[in-house]
Amino acid sequence: MADEPIKNDDLISDSEYERALEMLNTSKSARVRKIHDSKKPAKKETDGNGFDPVIPLCLILAAIVLIGTILYFVIPVASNPAMDMTYEEFSTKFKSLDLYKNVFAQFDVDLDGVYYITSDSDSNQTTSFKITDNNYYLDSFEKLTSPSLSAAVQGQSRKFDSKLTFLRAIVEYDTNVNNYSFMSSYFAGFLASVYPDLSETDCYNMTTKLLENYDGSGNYTVYGDYAFRVLYGADTGNSIGYMALEIIPAKAV
Repeated sequence: MADEPIKNDDLISDSEYERALEMLNTSKSARVRKIHDSKKPAKKETDGNGFDPVIPLCLILAAIVLIGTILYFVIPVASNPAMDMTYEEFSTKFKSLDLYKNVFAQFDVDLDGVYYITSDSDSNQTTSFKITDNNYYLDSFEKLTSPSLSAAVQGQSRKFDSKLTFLRAIVEYDTNVNNYSFMSSYFAGFLASVYPDLSETDCYNMTTKLLENYDGSGNYTVYGDYAFRVLYGADTGNSIGYMALEIIPAKAV
């Protein structure tokens, strides 16, 4: 007996046959895209409910930057009050004084080119007034400004903005009238450079009075934004005495 042809409806239903035919007529790329698109809603839902690690990481980095800013700027300012000038600005004002032009020039006084030190052994002065680099936020410096009269300058400035935190004028002490007059003038020049509202004559009278009334107490005189005092020190190596005028911000007293 001859075999009868197998009908489609004996194997699959008409609807299943039509879906299979449609799939065969669809390109592979379209089929893949359809499958991928069918999965997108589930993926988006997962992302929406998931944890994004970028946000806390950004917050941590912002906190680190803030802490670094505080350490670099706020702490040095709070712990080291400064004058409203750098040493270079102070030196420029000093050289513009009439005292400098009429008195200091003949003694070859030169405040430029200070020497920055890092320890006691680096100090190149022979005076009893030493300055050390004992503060992480400060730079220490000094210079022999007049070798003929053993005059010097010492000081410290903040590292991050170079503002002065301490200034010291030093002169070898001698009862000679000329030396005493130079010492008063030298100290007056320092005061006149930080007090623009005072005349050079006023500053000279102030330093003369400080020297005449010196009692060794070491107390500061506060005037305006700054405070100053005079000190005496002797070099034990050669028994030479020195007088010093120290200037600091009034906030540091």
